Amino acid sequence: MPIRTQRPWTLWLAAALALGVIAMGCEPEPTPEAAPPVPPLAAGFEVRIVDNAFEPSAIELTAVPATVADDDVLPGPLAVDQATVRFVNRGEVAHTVTFDFLDTGELQPGGIAEISFAGFDAGTYEYRCTIHPEMTGEITVLE
Repeated sequence: MPIRTQRPWTLWLAAALALGVIAMGCEPEPTPEAAPPVPPLAAGFEVRIVDNAFEPSAIELTAVPATVADDDVLPGPLAVDQATVRFVNRGEVAHTVTFDFLDTGELQPGGIAEISFAGFDAGTYEYRCTIHPEMTGEITVLE
């Protein structure tokens, strides 16, 4: 009866096939997408939305009405940089910024909404996230 010897290349082939089958069942972890860069805000305030919270949750600002040069006539108040509030969703889920008079709609991760309070009456304006009602904040417009 002849003695059978294994050929070394068959062992390597079997090992390579086994690793290939194992590798086919393993998918690499997806890498999280980096948030898009946020353009700089010339002046005003930025509210970050992170971990179901507005940061900071309270802002005081002066909404000085803008002046119009010469005889220019524009409808409504002009936006003034110092009276602009930028909301940036730096979290991983969608949020809204909802006032009684305005709703940004859903801000997806990385989304930005800018709201000008130029020409607003002095007072406190509360806002919330309609998706996460525990998220609240306020903007106080000073005289």
